Amino acid sequence: MARASLGSMPVELIWRICSHLDRRTDNTCGKNGHRDFSSLSRTCRYFRAAVQPLLFTFFDCESPSRPQLIRLLRALELRPDLAQGLKHFKVTFSQKISHTDLDPSDLKYVESQLRELGLPADLPYWYGNPRYFDEPPSSLFLIELILLRTHNLTFLSLPLDQHWMLPVFRECITASSAPLFPRLRTLQITAIANPNTVPLERVVKICSAAPSLRELWTFAPGLRNAKHFTGRFMADQPFANIRRIEFEGYPRVEVLKSMLTGAPHLEVAGLSLAEFVDEEAELWEAFECCKETLRELRINRGANAVQMWPYQVDMKGYLLSNFEKLEVLKVGKLPLTTLRAAFGWDNPRGDEDGFLEEMLPSGIRELTLWEPGQDLLSAVKRLVTSVALGRYPDLRRMVVAPAEVPVSATSAEDWLRDDQLVWKKAEDELRKVSEKVGARFEVWDAQGAPTEPSAIARCPFFL
Repeated sequence: MARASLGSMPVELIWRICSHLDRRTDNTCGKNGHRDFSSLSRTCRYFRAAVQPLLFTFFDCESPSRPQLIRLLRALELRPDLAQGLKHFKVTFSQKISHTDLDPSDLKYVESQLRELGLPADLPYWYGNPRYFDEPPSSLFLIELILLRTHNLTFLSLPLDQHWMLPVFRECITASSAPLFPRLRTLQITAIANPNTVPLERVVKICSAAPSLRELWTFAPGLRNAKHFTGRFMADQPFANIRRIEFEGYPRVEVLKSMLTGAPHLEVAGLSLAEFVDEEAELWEAFECCKETLRELRINRGANAVQMWPYQVDMKGYLLSNFEKLEVLKVGKLPLTTLRAAFGWDNPRGDEDGFLEEMLPSGIRELTLWEPGQDLLSAVKRLVTSVALGRYPDLRRMVVAPAEVPVSATSAEDWLRDDQLVWKKAEDELRKVSEKVGARFEVWDAQGAPTEPSAIARCPFFL
């Protein structure tokens, strides 16, 4: 009887073994990315046929050069089956974009790809806009050519700024009635090296080409408010199916309202405001449009932001209790201060310490306060006492912790040094009171970052 070997295993069993390998791409993705898979695929022909589709399931690379991107483009053209198997695509630029010169054959190849799409090869794709660049961002449009060959992406992370005009995407979206990304579920926007703002109209353009999009992550310094941002950008309802939106930066109130209004099924929203935000009270009100669907809300802002007090805008009667489905609330010190002041301004008795007790929705299950000051301790004590007396029966967890996304370089250190000791002293007392009704009160020393879109979870081997 022949001896059993790896080469005689069923493909499904090989896939199961491969599921235990680390599938993250290293920075040499153009040479031997997915190192374990690449090595395994070169073992023999049988393993090459079995493992190569898994090798091309992911592309996750930092600052790829033009030759690297062209090698990937050539591979996807020669093997359409590998292009259809690509599920996760992520490119970031943490340093100056590489402008490695191409040999004549690569140059002719790229020109042929443009002509194949019906685009003139002499358009200024290679050179960007000379008004803004000392050197052209010529790697960027190659990413567009690659993505046009992948129709089964479920995760896409792109670097954007105001100078990358998405020339290929714009032409193809205009010319084609079929969506470019029919299966895309998660879109993550990052910044290109220099922290420029990200034009909203280009984000909307990509979302419009992804009818199945469920999550939008804008990990960029901000979304630039278009000068004439009106309903025309939302005419195609690009956010109609989105369930989660994560902002980080400087979203203007009118932009935020337009996006939230255009997401009627939104369930999770996160907003980490940068410094010098002067419309915070209005930003709270912007979430009113999704109060009937929102289940989780996280909001924080920079320590040096300019405070706009609620009496400068109309926040009369503003209550989070109107958010009937809200179960998880995570909020930072300064947004809490705004809510507290709004409650005190609207309360004739001026009893601001009761704002948490009165403003929470009835179905709240988890409350997290990020880096609260000592002045909020009395308000939290009143809330815990109220919970122990039977109010908010679904509330099972109350946490005081450093912020998920640091609002400044020293915010967590300052809070741990100045305020956390006071909360630690009160922790035992508050825990004993809350445990009477099965709730937990905790003070944390550290906080993990918000869960980033998981490539592993969204792109399993068996699809």
